Amino acid sequence: MKFLYGKSVCTFSKSLKMILNYKHLLITLLLFQFLLVTAKRLHLRSKLKQKMKVASKHKDLDGVALESPFNYLEVTTECGKYEFNLSTNVNSPNDLKNHKVKLPWVAYVVEKMSDKKFHPICLASIIPDASDEGSTVLMTLNHCIDKEKFDKGMLYIYVGDTLPVTDENDEDLYEIELYTIDKHTPNPLLPNVAIIQIKDGIEYDEKRKAVCLPLSNQELPDKTLCAFSALKYSEATKTFEDYLIEALYDANTCQAKKVTLMVEKYTELCFMDFRKDMYLAKGGPLICKIGGLWTQMGIHATGQYSADDYTLHVSDKVAKESQPATYVKVSRFRSIMQNSQNLESIGRLHMSRNR
Repeated sequence: MKFLYGKSVCTFSKSLKMILNYKHLLITLLLFQFLLVTAKRLHLRSKLKQKMKVASKHKDLDGVALESPFNYLEVTTECGKYEFNLSTNVNSPNDLKNHKVKLPWVAYVVEKMSDKKFHPICLASIIPDASDEGSTVLMTLNHCIDKEKFDKGMLYIYVGDTLPVTDENDEDLYEIELYTIDKHTPNPLLPNVAIIQIKDGIEYDEKRKAVCLPLSNQELPDKTLCAFSALKYSEATKTFEDYLIEALYDANTCQAKKVTLMVEKYTELCFMDFRKDMYLAKGGPLICKIGGLWTQMGIHATGQYSADDYTLHVSDKVAKESQPATYVKVSRFRSIMQNSQNLESIGRLHMSRNR
């Protein structure tokens, strides 16, 4: 009996020791993973600082303050690489298709709601930064960033695949450090661009890449086929689905009498698309393939028949007719922002302006 008791105590002692060893091993692994993620982020920020010094000496970037994100948008060449083809032989908007796909530069502006979840309110795009390894800079529509909500810390950037975001510690959720807009030119009442800077960099991989930016004042020929990203909510599965909706640059149709959408040709583009449902597209990238690379030519501003509310049911008018939509002309924005003295930065960090 004593022998059995002693053996039981010995077995229990060994089991307890194994459990303690397992806990120590688990804690070590978690600590190592945390240190690895931290090291990657610090490395990315270090690379950004190094290339900012290079960018400040870049001749093509004269006229922009060193602290501004606009001065190193063109330093990197890693952008717009993704294997995907749009339709061929598109002669009218009725030939346009919708593709169920999420592109690697698509991000979301999410708002922390009363249910403690982060819900999408706009789309955004990852754009080239000073590092070939990642980016801290994104682009969206100025109307997507409400100053009051930003000041209250309610707005974030999300680059993951599961919406709404339920965990505030999600590694794909990024705090917005600051955003910059052009406060005067060309018209503050019209849709414009907001450049967002996040605290930690988004590291490039197969699922996350930057979209290319056009040259300043670059124009598109008529009948150019492009596409814009949009988010759709499925009531059947209670999940969000990403789509790429083809759009045709058709100036004549956009100028037809039946079109009531006001288009400022100097700073906006008008494309026709054929949507079969309600989507959230506001702030999302309009991309065109230029020189073999996907280039963001526009930012979705508004559509004639569409509403940027994925919870609404589709109307017959939307389902049966092609529709025009306006997009901020990114190529014109590049010229304005890199030469303007009207840059306004709103955030916890101050970004100096050229005087």
